[in-house]
Formats: sequence, structure tokens, C-alpha cells
Amino acid sequence: MPRAVELHAADGTPLAAFDFGTVLPGTSSAPVPIRFQNTGTVGVNIKVWVENAATSDGALSLSFGAVGVTALTEADADDLGILAPGAVLSGEASYVVPPESEGVMQAQSVLKFKYG
Repeated sequence: MPRAVELHAADGTPLAAFDFGTVLPGTSSAPVPIRFQNTGTVGVNIKVWVENAATSDGALSLSFGAVGVTALTEADADDLGILAPGAVLSGEASYVVPPESEGVMQAQSVLKFKYG
């Protein structure tokens, strides 16, 4: 029985990267709707975390359902629970930039997930 989970944009297209546009110091981007979809044939338990290469210029902020993702390592991954075959778990991503940011930041945050 295959296990498969995909990360999608709100319209259902596969999501490979986030585009938050310009985010000024001391602000956060508009939320970007995202979703996990179980495309396999069995339920899967999803765990997520965010790896920020540096947070001085900003950080990725995520929530799925009632869970705000706070884990920064795989060892501390946030458990999103079991997703049934064909089911979708909706969430939001935004980018938060601190007031003291010193310039334009390239993508340095990565959403990582595992399932089993």
C-alpha cells in the first residue's frame, strides 16, 4: 500500500517554492494558502518543521489547522496528525521580517516534512 503526500498551492497545483513578494522590515507578508494532500492509499502521519538558515532578515511562519509550526529541527517536528487517503490539510504560510532587518533577503527558510 503506497504512502504519498504532496504539498500544494490553494488551487491544487504542486508547490515547490513560496513567493511572498516584497516584505518590508517590521511587517509580515500576506498569508499564502497551502495544503498537504494524501495522494496515497493509506493514512499517513505528517510531521513538519522549518529550517531557517538565518532569522536576522526574516523567518517563515506556518500553521496547519490549529497547529502553529514552531519546530526548527526534525527531532522536534510538530505532529499534524494522521491524514486519511485523499484527504487535505489546509494551512497558511507567511514571511515575518523583524524591524531591524538590513536588506533584501533571498529564500533562506525551508519547510520540511516527513510522513509515515
